[in-house]
Parts: sequence; structure tokens; C-alpha cells
Amino acid sequence: MQDQHTLLRVLMKRDPSLGFLWLGAFIIGAQTRSLQEARQARWKIDLHVAAWTGTLMSFIQEPVSTLAPGTKELSRADECRLMYLSHDQFYTTLPLFPFPPFGSTAITDTNIDVRQHAQCETSHGLEYEGLTWRCRSGQRTTTTFPRIPFRTKDRQLTNGNISITYDKLDNEDDDCSEMVTRNIFTWLRDDDGFPIAERAIREHEWIDNLDSDDDCPITGDAQYTAGGNLHGWLLKTMTKRSNSL
Repeated sequence: MQDQHTLLRVLMKRDPSLGFLWLGAFIIGAQTRSLQEARQARWKIDLHVAAWTGTLMSFIQEPVSTLAPGTKELSRADECRLMYLSHDQFYTTLPLFPFPPFGSTAITDTNIDVRQHAQCETSHGLEYEGLTWRCRSGQRTTTTFPRIPFRTKDRQLTNGNISITYDKLDNEDDDCSEMVTRNIFTWLRDDDGFPIAERAIREHEWIDNLDSDDDCPITGDAQYTAGGNLHGWLLKTMTKRSNSL
């Protein structure tokens, strides 16, 4: 959109409660970079800012679904959430992109932490505890907050037919899709490997050329892994995941 004033009005009307931030961005000329990063799905995820503004920045923020008794699968999105909440050394950072992975995973194919918490019948999710101010005197003041719900968009729908032109849309350009898919599966499977049920995903051209010292040729029905340091508490214990590539 060439008319920057019109673009600013559109962005402010889409989410009026954050309109002042867009106004500031346009004043200092930061809107171009912000929109470019948004087009590439590369906006920075900051859970503190997300909590303060009540904004859903990443699928990780959403609560883990409660599984019905006897359920044998959970969504990969919930698998990611439980892995992040368990805070294993390999999952202390958020997935780079905010979009959840597709599909589901058999509970028997998940790691120990996910398997334990997925079936413990307790609610799991991130909750913002509070804010600590570091004062000039060296003292710290802590402020607690009640649970902040995600903001709802209060924009009004426009009546009437709006013509949208897709002439410049390249349907064969899937670089962004490849980048997002590769990243989330690398984050999810880089430590424990891919289960046998995900053989087709592991062999997909977007994933197949991952560089990893732990990757082994995909042969047979199962491969075993033996480890010495499993989450720091199964030291010197032989472990296996019989359905892992």
C-alpha cells in the first residue's frame, strides 16, 4: 500500500488498543521493517510483552488440552507445549515461529516428560506471575498480576463486497512454509529423533537434508538408542525408544 496514512488507519482500526504503538512506529519509520518481518513470519516472540499486553504471540502460550481417559494421541502443538513447560535443557527456548505444528503424536511416541504430564489429569499452561522493578536504590519491588486474558479484537466488520487481487501472489513460492515446517520439526525432534510413525515426514524433502550427528540411516522397523544422561536423573542407565528412527 503506497498511501502510508491509509495503511496506518487500517492497522489502528484492526486493533485499536495497540493503535498507539503503530502510530509510534510510523513516526520513527519502523513500520516498513515491522511489516517485512511479519510477511516472513519472523516477528520476535517475547512472552513478557505478550503477557503485559494480553497478546497471543505464540501457540506455546495457549493451555494444554485436557485429554479424555483412554486417549492414545495428543496434538503435536500440545506436545511442544509440554516439552517447553518441562524445561528440559534442549527446550528452554521457544520455537522460532509462532505457528503450531500440524497433526498428532501417539503418546507412546513422546518422551518421558510429555508422557507423564499428558496423563496426569492436571492443567498445564503458562501463567504470568508478576513484575519485579529494579529501583535506583538497589532495592527490588515486586508487583503481582491476576491472570491476564488474551485480548479480543474489537474491530468492526465492514459490510459490502471487497475485491482482492491476487495477481502478484506466487502460488509456487513455498519458501516460508518450508522454513516454518523445518524449524518446528527441528525444535521438536532434534533431541530424541523422529518416531517410526513420522517416517514420511522425516524423509520429506523439506526435512530430509537436516544436518545432525544423531541421524542414522532409516532401516528396519526400529532402532535403539542408549544414553547415559537422561534429564540428569537416569545417569548410567540404558534407555531405549523402540519406535524411534
